[in-house]
Amino acid sequence: MAVSSTYYIDTADFSTATAVWTNTSLTTKAPDGYYSFGGNYRQQLSGLLLPIASCSAPPVGCTSYTVSTTSGTGQSYTYTVCDGTPSGGNIGGAGGYDADTFCAQTGSVVLLGSELTLTTNSSCTE
Repeated sequence: MAVSSTYYIDTADFSTATAVWTNTSLTTKAPDGYYSFGGNYRQQLSGLLLPIASCSAPPVGCTSYTVSTTSGTGQSYTYTVCDGTPSGGNIGGAGGYDADTFCAQTGSVVLLGSELTLTTNSSCTE
């Protein structure tokens, strides 16, 4: 899901900017992710913008996640698989799992159970 917000850069040209910020004084860097302007996409990684990506849409980042619970009640979660397919799972409760590790589009995991814990592991490919 694309998020539209106001962001700021340190040059007049997106192609030469070094980073993306959330405030006009350029003191708070925007979260890592993909940013676009004028049809150009750049990934901000560790607070620095990488070169322009040659693509018509931002590449999808994938992250390995672990959802866990110690609940005796079934808990649910949803996520988007790296190929864009919606998915999800249930853990806890009778016959359930205590943890589930999977690869999903970065930032797509939604915890539906109140007793779930989400751990971000590392980048992954599917």
